[in-house]
Amino acid sequence: MITSVTPNVGFLGREARLLVNGANFSRSVQIRVANQLCNIQSLTQFEASCTINVTTAGRYSVSVKNPQQRVATNLANALLIRQPLRITGLTPDRGPLSGGNLITLSGQGFTSSDRVLVGEGECTAVAANLQGTSLSCVVPSSRVTGRSSIAVRGVESQQAVLENAYLYFSPLSSPEPSISRISPAQFNARANGPMQIRLTTIQGTDFKAPVTVTIGNNVCLVTNQRPNSITCRIPNLPVGDYTVTVRNPDGKEAVKVKGISFR
Repeated sequence: MITSVTPNVGFLGREARLLVNGANFSRSVQIRVANQLCNIQSLTQFEASCTINVTTAGRYSVSVKNPQQRVATNLANALLIRQPLRITGLTPDRGPLSGGNLITLSGQGFTSSDRVLVGEGECTAVAANLQGTSLSCVVPSSRVTGRSSIAVRGVESQQAVLENAYLYFSPLSSPEPSISRISPAQFNARANGPMQIRLTTIQGTDFKAPVTVTIGNNVCLVTNQRPNSITCRIPNLPVGDYTVTVRNPDGKEAVKVKGISFR
């Protein structure tokens, strides 16, 4: 019998030491991750410690089998093997002291639960793709101009740093953007789902690339932008009215209160 495996996350290129809990472990028990034998280091009737080095990323079942058993006891999806954190690129690589613009990191091993720091400030609205190769977040403000390093911190003390990657600058004088119309502006909350793709178009003036669009505190992913028009993908949101904010790279923004509603 197997009840739990800790830790439940490991990394490619690093030996994982697993603690497997259960009952009725015999002296000749075999523990496998997928089809790979885990090397037992210590063993009691209720607990086994073993080491393994998995060479392919993914989710794996862990099984326990005593010699007298015909079928192994299996714990599905007990161990996640991830790519180690790595940052290879950043876009855009600069923005105003006021922060608020959306950046995208490229690399590997990202998850939406990672913490992202720009200098000493923490990014918000962190979102990674399913492959873990892209991560976006909204940049915090800074009190000083100049370059700041970007750090991504994950589970099991994993950290990746891109030194002096992001430049904070003082914005020059430029026109304020404005919002004149949002269409469509009303969406059905009952139709929310992971496969749902809903777009809205924001019309106005003086939109400067690359803009950041937020619906409440949620990023609306920009799919097309012109100086007087932006199209973005609406996130799934609960019933309510949401403020729409369009922010230019220089920190100037246009705001429409109750610009989007979910019913």
